[in-house]
Amino acid sequence: MIGFEEIKERLKGRTIAFIGSRDYPLLSLVERDVRNTYVTDVIVSGGADGVDTVAVAAAETRGQF
Repeated sequence: MIGFEEIKERLKGRTIAFIGSRDYPLLSLVERDVRNTYVTDVIVSGGADGVDTVAVAAAETRGQF
């Protein structure tokens, strides 16, 4: 059985795509979800209005995009 710290280490360096609706009303949740990723993760997005652009903006503040 592996421990929590080993699980965290294995998850570092992921590529995570944030893609979604242009009309998604809870964009603060997208920002929160980006903040909850590791700074070693790379965030990718299609760049459309809505979820995509909010995720990119949040990721840029952390150097993840």
